[in-house]
Amino acid sequence: MWRDTILDPVVVPLFFTLYWKVRSNLQLAHHARTCLVQLASLNGPIMQNTNIHLEYLTTYMQSFLKLLSNIEIIDQEAIGIANIFKQIIRFFGSGVSNLPEDMQRSLVEQMTRLTCVFAEGASQEESMCLDDCLYMEAFNSLLETWLACLSDYPLFPEEYNRLSSVQIFNTYLQCHLSPPEGKRGTGSKELSSEEIDSSEEDDRTKFEEQLQIIGFFGRQVLSHSLPLLSRLLEDRTSKLKEVLSRLVGQNTSFNIPDLASIENLYEDLHWLVLISGHVLCMESAGETPLVPSEIMSYGLAQAQQGPMDLNATLQLLASPQSNISDINGAEQSADHTVRLIASVFRLSEVAKIAINLNAAQHLSPELCSTIIWFLHRWSLSYLMPKESMYTELSTTLLEAFGEDSPGCQWTFNFLIDKIMCYIKAFKGEPSLIKETMQLLVVLVDSTDKARHLTRLDGFGELVELATKGGSDLPQDAKRGLMRAIVAVGIVFIDTDTPYFEQVLQPLQERFKNIVCHADFPREYHQEQIRAQIMDLLEAFIGACKGVTNMTVTPIFQHTCNVLSELPKLLTLYHNYQQIVQLILDLFCECSKSMLYFLKDANSFLEICLNVVQAYANCNRNRLTVETTAEEDAFQDILSLMQLLKNLLGRDIFNMNSKEPGADPNAPPPDQQVQPINVFFYGLNVVMPMMTIDLLKFPSLCLQYFKMITFVCELHPDKALTLPPELLQQLLISVELGLYSFGREITILSCDIIQVLAKHIFSEAEKGRPKSQIMAPFLNLLMNLIITHQINSDLLANTGIPMYFLICCYQEQYQQLVQTLINEQQDQATAQRLANAFQELTSNLELNTQQVNRLKFRDNFDKFIIEIQGFLMVK
Repeated sequence: MWRDTILDPVVVPLFFTLYWKVRSNLQLAHHARTCLVQLASLNGPIMQNTNIHLEYLTTYMQSFLKLLSNIEIIDQEAIGIANIFKQIIRFFGSGVSNLPEDMQRSLVEQMTRLTCVFAEGASQEESMCLDDCLYMEAFNSLLETWLACLSDYPLFPEEYNRLSSVQIFNTYLQCHLSPPEGKRGTGSKELSSEEIDSSEEDDRTKFEEQLQIIGFFGRQVLSHSLPLLSRLLEDRTSKLKEVLSRLVGQNTSFNIPDLASIENLYEDLHWLVLISGHVLCMESAGETPLVPSEIMSYGLAQAQQGPMDLNATLQLLASPQSNISDINGAEQSADHTVRLIASVFRLSEVAKIAINLNAAQHLSPELCSTIIWFLHRWSLSYLMPKESMYTELSTTLLEAFGEDSPGCQWTFNFLIDKIMCYIKAFKGEPSLIKETMQLLVVLVDSTDKARHLTRLDGFGELVELATKGGSDLPQDAKRGLMRAIVAVGIVFIDTDTPYFEQVLQPLQERFKNIVCHADFPREYHQEQIRAQIMDLLEAFIGACKGVTNMTVTPIFQHTCNVLSELPKLLTLYHNYQQIVQLILDLFCECSKSMLYFLKDANSFLEICLNVVQAYANCNRNRLTVETTAEEDAFQDILSLMQLLKNLLGRDIFNMNSKEPGADPNAPPPDQQVQPINVFFYGLNVVMPMMTIDLLKFPSLCLQYFKMITFVCELHPDKALTLPPELLQQLLISVELGLYSFGREITILSCDIIQVLAKHIFSEAEKGRPKSQIMAPFLNLLMNLIITHQINSDLLANTGIPMYFLICCYQEQYQQLVQTLINEQQDQATAQRLANAFQELTSNLELNTQQVNRLKFRDNFDKFIIEIQGFLMVK
């Protein structure tokens, strides 16, 4: 009925005029701006005609562009303006391409200008640490809009896109560089003198989506972005080299003026490396990391069009200690992609030289972390690229980093050199060490890469550090080093080299010498002994992380004897939380990485059972733990539950692999330790500890409900035959989970009710006695639904559990329905409620067939809408 009014060509301008009049009144302006945003998303049946669609868009854009051309936007209206752009592109995308050329150009210009304005405003908000970052939100919104404009089917002509990309990319760079070239505000972080605060979100996490889109802009204009980033990095790296040389030569610390200058320099380099990493590499979580197609195409084009000198490019890459000006022809003719990579390599080399000169205290840990992050991210895509994954390949990149190329072997040496340097220099920086280990793991993530690693001169030193590094190495370093050198073992699996014996035997012997020493029962509590034990446990955890299906047998053979000693060790050290935690972590990692691949897992399962028994014996009175303790104090319970879940995974594997012709030498089932039996023994240990107060710890609560859901789905029969007191405790926790611990726990609780009720009904259909244990949930769930104690967006999850409860307990359901109807004082309401319940189960048979479940689900959705429309129950 509003069609003619809304499409009247004077109505939309009227709304803009109204906004113009009230924009200085912030309260009124908000409502008027909301109207403009809604008008920008006008769609539906009245817009089906293409001519009407374009006519309305043209009318709207005339007023919108007129407004933008005549006002200075303030922070309060930035988000609204950004949302108008987003809605126009979202709902009128195809129409935008059909706008008159001058209007389309004006739209792009205004969108580009405001993106830059909002970027600068966001930078100021960040430097001033404001709580309400209005420009930042508006800037992020416009970036998402640009991504929609440029991806797949660009809405604007290529020339417009290119000019906009250059402007936005330049502005973003300037906002993160210090004056005079940049516009970054004061109030930057003191990077050089402070350790990285692991509790604070780092820039690459905080601005992840922003950086990904800026990287996308950079790839649209590689002829501009690659040389610009290279030049800026080269310039600031030279300055850093001069500053560090002066400090090393004088053997002094920064004075106050120098301190501000070096902080700005570190911040510049940090952001330049971040942006470079996002231009060169795309996010690859869950996918095979690849060199972006734009980079490949650009490299081919540069090689064909010239000037591009392969020799100068490779020389530049392999000369990180030299400036680009020292290499003849490199500045004019080196491959632009390799030049940018080489500039980060050069910066990394400067940091390494400073470390070697005992000047690590002058470096910024965050900058070093960002460099390692770049090398990690870059290595995933560029180092030994899989040629079969690409339709076109840059020969320069293949010469520099392809398999069996001279550049590849040099790069491996370069990266390992940096890894070893950082491990030794930054033992007190956990996040930096963690990033360094992630880089090391990338270098062994395939057999071909692992083979390259074994050929390096520094490989022996790496093995030495992993097996004899000592207790002063951080936890992540101990685990990461062992993970890498164990993963390398796949190279020797079909050779005569006793690699695993050489790597793991020394650890076994060290462990044996400690625990089998005659004085160990008297001296086990000494700090030195405990440190050695923890060091070895960390190493074995790392070794388990490096296991594959090809290497599981030799690794288990070399760790089995150590694992079998750990139940006794856990009993001995049960009052030392760190050691208990490490023992459980080791079994968690073993069960996750080895259990599925072991052909005969009986011995490992026996050890697992012994460990759970030892833990149970030492924690009989754990329920008396103070509920005010930190969540970390319950990390061992978390690990124990994860171990039990992993054992259930092996149980699935056993059920799926029962085949004729099983191993004739395997012990009969009644003589084997079954994963499910170990699980339920462990459940008997965990359940008494899980008080309501402990369930208030989010991570503990989530792991607990996941574990219970998993076992109920796999073995509902065994869950329902738990000892009565444990089963009652389980069901009480499920009841609380419906409304006490948040969305995810509510969903898991519904899943538990569903599988248990379904099992009870299925057993009853077979003529077996029907358990009444789940009957109380029928009344509970219905009351929670009617009284709105379950969030409306979670009501759909209650439908199927309710269906199986009704199937199980039809008489109780009828009684419940009648009670609810009788409670209604208004006769009309009672009748409507009766009709709603009648419709809920009409036209379906109550059984396990999917067709009836689906019918009930549809009826249930209508039932919810119906009763919430008229029924208010307090």
